[in-house]
Amino acid sequence: MTSYSEKLEDARKNRKKRRGGLGLIALLTCALLILGIGYVNRIYISPMLKTDLPSGTIERISGYGFLVGDYYIPIFGSSEVLIDYVGYEDYMATLSSADAGVYQPSLALRDKQLTLKVDGNVSSATWMINGTVVGFTEQLELSLTPGVYEVSFEGIGVEKIMREIELLPDERPENLTLLLADRLLNVNIRSKPSNAAVLIGDVLVGYTPLEATLDSAYSGKDVSLLLDKYNPVSFEIRPNNGVFEGEFTLEHKTSEVVLKLDPISGALIVNGEKVEAESGEVKVKFYEFLDNTLSYSKFGYVPIDLVTPYSEVTSLNLEPITSSVIVDSSVPSIIKFDGFDQGETPVEFEAQIGVHTLSAERTGYITKTITFDVTEGEPSSFNFTMETLFDYRDRTSPPNYQNSIGQLLHKLKGTDMIIGAPPSQKGQRANEVLQSVGFVRQFYLAESEVSLEDYGLYDSNFKASKKPVSGISWLDAVKFCNWLSEKEGYDPFYVIRGNSVSYDLSSIGYRLPTESEWEFAARLNGKRRETIFVWGDDYTISDVVGNIADATAEGTAAEILSNYNDGSKEPANVKSYSAQSQFYDLSGNVSEFVSDHYVLEPPVAEKKIDHINLSPSSQRVLKGSNYLSASWTELRASFREGIDINVGRSDVGFRIARYVH
Repeated sequence: MTSYSEKLEDARKNRKKRRGGLGLIALLTCALLILGIGYVNRIYISPMLKTDLPSGTIERISGYGFLVGDYYIPIFGSSEVLIDYVGYEDYMATLSSADAGVYQPSLALRDKQLTLKVDGNVSSATWMINGTVVGFTEQLELSLTPGVYEVSFEGIGVEKIMREIELLPDERPENLTLLLADRLLNVNIRSKPSNAAVLIGDVLVGYTPLEATLDSAYSGKDVSLLLDKYNPVSFEIRPNNGVFEGEFTLEHKTSEVVLKLDPISGALIVNGEKVEAESGEVKVKFYEFLDNTLSYSKFGYVPIDLVTPYSEVTSLNLEPITSSVIVDSSVPSIIKFDGFDQGETPVEFEAQIGVHTLSAERTGYITKTITFDVTEGEPSSFNFTMETLFDYRDRTSPPNYQNSIGQLLHKLKGTDMIIGAPPSQKGQRANEVLQSVGFVRQFYLAESEVSLEDYGLYDSNFKASKKPVSGISWLDAVKFCNWLSEKEGYDPFYVIRGNSVSYDLSSIGYRLPTESEWEFAARLNGKRRETIFVWGDDYTISDVVGNIADATAEGTAAEILSNYNDGSKEPANVKSYSAQSQFYDLSGNVSEFVSDHYVLEPPVAEKKIDHINLSPSSQRVLKGSNYLSASWTELRASFREGIDINVGRSDVGFRIARYVH
């Protein structure tokens, strides 16, 4: 009899068996379900190929799934599958259940290596595939996609070779060897003129025109065409498909000749060809067995045209074409033609046609120069009106100008006058002798005295001021003039060696005015006749005429004009008072140095022209009154006194002048 415990154990065992059976059934059910789903999602791999029956493999690389022949059954997710077919590039596919059905990837053919070569040595090899040049060597390595190709080969001395080849997408390497055809060479050589000997190397093969079949070994050889009296022609045989044709023009034999030309730079033509003629000797080629044509021409010369045998002509000299030139002038002058002296006018000479320069020169006159064209036929006539240097400068110089330190100078043309004063004149002194003077040279005279500001540009020790410079010596004044001349590019008027001063009368540099010039400016300029004073002949002063010893100078000046007041008891600024005949302060302010030496000499009967008294003396002439002057003697324009060249005074300054010419 079975106990309760045994029954209970049996029940437990039966329950376990039932559970195990159910699990196996569930597992089989899942497997069948997965197989069913996989069958539904299976992928048939069928690559698109360009060849029939290729061999290949399909391999799963990653993912969940399995291959059954050409089918790939994905389980879940994506998988990578490698498709490898002979002759095609490897193809990696990514597959999933979404690709169920037929999968047809397009595979690319793998390039094949091809070796092309010819049998034997061939020069100028050319390979072409399907009409395109691919190389120039006897052996060629290529990489081509499988397919059908037309291969051709060309070389010197061989017929063109053509082959059709097919590259299959298999594992076989492709090697193609093209054998050369029979090596024959057809030549057709012509020349002008004909009957020239044809030499290949040193072998005579005939005369032009030459048509012959030769061994292809002559391909690439040098050929010479020889004909008497002609230059040889050389070339190389370069056949095309076994044929060489050529036509050549032979040139007559020439030799180099040195041809001398006079003048140079003309138009030289030798045997129809232009030759550069920029030097006196040129190298040209002459025919040895024919006449040569020569032409040489240049403007202004008689041209040469000739026909000559070889080497008979070694020079070409052109004769100038000339015409007469007749020249005269208002005064005898030296005539220069293109810079060469032709003598003194009147002159007549022959000149080559063309453009030339003609000049007339004479000392003391302005040189006249013209450019003109000498023409063939009628003579060229000229008559120069000469102008003196003085007249030219007088005519062309401005009536006034401002110099580099800002002073304004006026141009004066002096007229004949009597300087000095007669004994009958009130206030006259014995040193004021009457003298007739005249002026040829025009001159510039500064309208005002040199100021401290002006002088400070020369000597920085002087403080700038509009007052006239004073306290300097006559020697200091002429040194200032030389400094200003050099500053403006003029030759100095004064030649200074220590205390010795001489004058360069040809200079137009700055200087002190002469006594005659000063008196002309003060007494006659702008007036009908000479006056006693700068303001006229009146011994009474009704207007302010300058800075002299007036009522304000009492206690400063030794003598004053009590009924006159100019408002200044010391030197005033330059140009403070009205100008008298264009010039300021000729009366008053400071007395002024002039260039003349101070001597007591009797007058002479003849008129003195552009006079400067240069008689030996250590003193120079002072002209004009100053701010301390009150007597009628000092106020007169003819007043003069002497001062040592090294002495300066507080009441003495200067103004500048210079000749126009």
